[in-house]
Amino acid sequence: MAKVYTTTIESLRGAPSYDSKTNVITAVNFQIVCVDGEYSHNYYGDISIEYDADNFIEFNNLKESDVIAWVEAHPAYTSGKNWLSDFIDNMKVPMDVGLEKPW
Repeated sequence: MAKVYTTTIESLRGAPSYDSKTNVITAVNFQIVCVDGEYSHNYYGDISIEYDADNFIEFNNLKESDVIAWVEAHPAYTSGKNWLSDFIDNMKVPMDVGLEKPW
């Protein structure tokens, strides 16, 4: 079965006032959930958001899909997704399990 990934936004952090704008997002906490059949696990991440005056979206106009796009374009998302994939693979066919010493 194919792995299905779902991204959700856990929280936003930002500056109440910056460059004559209000509620400027500076960081996003996110979660990725990976499901592969009966196996699932999650990953929590945090990314910084660089202020871009030319592409600024007013806080009141911001959509969840905008923030998810920021997250999914960030290298931390790719790293988290890769980690989740490996974790799920290890759940299905354990290859990295602590073993007791035989002595």
